[in-house]
Parts: sequence; structure tokens; C-alpha cells
Amino acid sequence: MKLSILDQLPIREGGHPKQPIDDAIELAKCAEQWGYYRYWTAQFHGTVSFTSAAPELVACRLAAETEKMRIGSGGILLSGFSPYAVAEQFRMLETMFPGRIDLGIGRTTGADGPTFEALLYGSDKGQDHFVEKVEDLKSFIGGSAPQNPAWQNVKATPVVDHTPEVWLLGSGETSAAHAAEQGLALSFAHFINPYVYADVLENYRNNFKPSALLAEPKASLAVYVICCDTEEEAIRQRSSRDLWWIEVFQGMDPPYRSVETVLERGFSAEENERLAQKRDAVIAGSPEQVRDRLLELKEKAGVDELVIQTMLWDFEDRKRSFEKVAKALL
Repeated sequence: MKLSILDQLPIREGGHPKQPIDDAIELAKCAEQWGYYRYWTAQFHGTVSFTSAAPELVACRLAAETEKMRIGSGGILLSGFSPYAVAEQFRMLETMFPGRIDLGIGRTTGADGPTFEALLYGSDKGQDHFVEKVEDLKSFIGGSAPQNPAWQNVKATPVVDHTPEVWLLGSGETSAAHAAEQGLALSFAHFINPYVYADVLENYRNNFKPSALLAEPKASLAVYVICCDTEEEAIRQRSSRDLWWIEVFQGMDPPYRSVETVLERGFSAEENERLAQKRDAVIAGSPEQVRDRLLELKEKAGVDELVIQTMLWDFEDRKRSFEKVAKALL
């Protein structure tokens, strides 16, 4: 099986926006040694919770700091960008790091309304044009003729020997249906929706239409994991994520707070009830518990790759969690 990493580049309470990049560099180097297959970073806009406005720039730095692990976006939120510009950015990355670049794309805007309008900057090609943008991106990234007749002589450069792997990311039926229709690989976000992944992935495989980029369906499952020596410690570490969600529910744009801050604050009965679904989307436990649960998810999902997401306030604890998962499964 393959293990990979999705890093949302969280900014810790009391930290600086540069720190998640430094952490990602160190973690990527370690992850490569531990046997992880790929390392993706996410994209958000207008937030002080994450340093993730430009995953293509982060990918360039991480690829330069590693040797063989695949590096990419998880993902570029295509609704707000020109498919041509995205294709050229990732062709450039592929030129510098041949055979190692992934282009994951997402449907959401990753921003509030005014911020998304600023991203579009007057363009009327927003989220309603996502499918059209995917089709154009496939043409530009793969070197085939675009559908728009006015672009027949438009070439995305540089010309590359290898095409970046293109993945569509999603947490429901719509994204999976788009991936199947467009002939793209699919990474399903169990960490967002832990309830329907098996059925959605089966439907994706059953309805997959081969494309110039991918001949057969390919899927992975992205899972939030906290792996500690004991289940008790893993649940304790999970409290930072719990408070982050509570503050998001309250309309805040919070940093990732320490366990001590969370335990001092505590949670009300109403907050605990509201957190139930978010906790269902977290695999928290000892290495043996995490291994057994992840193997169960892998079997049920019918995938050979799990993409691990872990956010902990203490970076050393976070590194140890990823290392324990690798030792348990690889």
C-alpha cells in the first residue's frame, strides 16, 4: 500500500506564518525517509489559520528539498483561476522536477464571497464554470487542442516529457461524478465526510470514462489521523482540532491552539454534541488501533493509497504521529 500526506499548513497559536513552511520542509524530508509516497499542500485564501495561499510555490520548495517523493497540490481551487495559468505553473514544476509533480484540483472556492471576487478580478468564469475549466485544464496540461476555437493555436509551455498527475479532490458524489466523467484520479476526503466514501468510490469506478490523462480509475482516501503511544493521549491531542472547529463555527478565523489552552477552556455539552460528526472523521489511537482502523478503511474503500492528514499544535508530536503511522503500516 501507499501512504501519502496532506498538509494544510496550519499556523499555531503564537506562531508566525513562515513556521508552517519550515515545518513542511522538515516533515517532507522525514516522510520521504519513512516511506511516504507523495506530499500535498492545500489552498485557502484570506485566512490567518493557514499559510496555504499558493501551493504551487510550496510544491517548488518541497520538491527541491526532497529527492524522489511525489509533490503537489491538494489542491488548486480551480474555480478561481485560469486553467491556462495553472497548466503552465505545473508544467514548469514538471520541467524542474520531472516525474514527481501532482496537480490536485478542488471545486470549492476556499474563500469568502468578497475574497473570491478578488481572485476572479472581474472574470465571470467562477464556480459555475468548474466543469468547463476542468476540460480546458486537461487540454492545456495534456497538450491537446482546447475546445474554444479561438485557442486552437494556444500552447501551454514549457513542453514537458511527463505530464503531471491530475487528481480531482472531493468529499461527496458531485466531485466523484466529475472525476469519473472527466477521466481523472479521485482523492476522497474522509476527513470531511466519513460516512459515504465506500459507495461514492464504487460509483466512481463503475462510471469512469478513460481520458488521455488516465486510462483506468485511480483513487485514494484522505484520512485525519492522530497516532500516539496511547489512545488516551491521542484523544487529548484531538482537543486542539475540536476547539479549532468550535471557533470556526462561531465565525472566527483562529490559529491552531495548544492542548493546554483547550483543556483550560473546556467544552460545553452543546459544543460536544456539535463536535460529534467532526470527531467521527478522526482516527485517534495507539499505533495498533490506528493500523487496524486504517486497514479497515482501506479495504472498505477499495483503494491502495491512504493520504494522511494530521494537525497537532506541537510539531514534534505531529512528526511522531506520522512516523508511528508509517512504522505501523509500511
